[in-house]
Formats: sequence, C-alpha cells, structure tokens
Amino acid sequence: MADDVAACVREVLAIANGDGTVPERRHAAEQHVAKLLKGEGEKTLSHDSVAQDLRDRLGDALNAEHDNEAREVLDKIIDFLRAKIGL
Repeated sequence: MADDVAACVREVLAIANGDGTVPERRHAAEQHVAKLLKGEGEKTLSHDSVAQDLRDRLGDALNAEHDNEAREVLDKIIDFLRAKIGL
C-alpha cells in the first residue's frame, strides 16, 4: 500500500506541475486519487487511512517549491482528501 501511495503522490505532483488549466489538472489529479482510494478500499477496507496518508504526504510536498498554479492544484486535492475522510 505504501508504494501505491508514494506512486500516487508522484503522479499527482506531476499532474499539478503539468500542462493544462488549473481546473483540468485538479480534475485529473482527483480522478487519479479516487482510483487509488477505490482500489485500496477494495483490497484493505482502509479507505480513510489511505486518504489520510495521501493527504499528509501531499501536504509535505506542498512545502516544496511549486509555481502558484501547482500549489493551487495541490491545495484543492488536499481539500478533496479532507472531505473524503471527514475533516
């Protein structure tokens, strides 16, 4: 599971820093996160713990240097994850 979360973080960071508008990148990142959560939830029934781990790792990544649009995408994904786990 940890490898899947780490891979998802890398993918979300690539999406956040990639091409497209902020809403397009946010949507693509949300779809990627949702796919991970669905897959992990089916395997482990620990949907909330996976979402929380992902949120924490993305929060740490947000502290790295990113352009404003990438930061906005990451902020929105972190908010999306908070909503998923009820925070």
